[in-house]
Amino acid sequence: MGIGIILDVLKNIFQKRKMDTSYVYEKEMLGNSIAFDSEKILSRQASGSEKIILWDKMTSIKIITTNQGPYKNDVFWVIESKNDRIVFSMGTEGEEAFLSKAQKLEGFNNKVFIDAMSCADNNEFYCWQKLDLI
Repeated sequence: MGIGIILDVLKNIFQKRKMDTSYVYEKEMLGNSIAFDSEKILSRQASGSEKIILWDKMTSIKIITTNQGPYKNDVFWVIESKNDRIVFSMGTEGEEAFLSKAQKLEGFNNKVFIDAMSCADNNEFYCWQKLDLI
């Protein structure tokens, strides 16, 4: 076996594979809505299940972009706590109100948000992260 064939085999084994992340996020957020009050953020799934993250337990807000647009969802919000996350796509019912509320959080980075909205590649953008004071 020639060195070229061996190198091709190794390349195929170790080559980083790109994953269609939009499929993963679409399954997680399919049919949901986002709502909130002064204490919590609530995600409702089409199945009737709900996820709640308390504002004071939230650790980050990020935006995931994919290269799958414009015919598939390609922008996803991810709200994270230490033990859970809520994922919803741009255009989800309640998203505009959530953005308005999130932009009022101390440390929310609007430049990062604008960069995310301008991206058409697979990427993630942290718009807000909890600062743990020591």
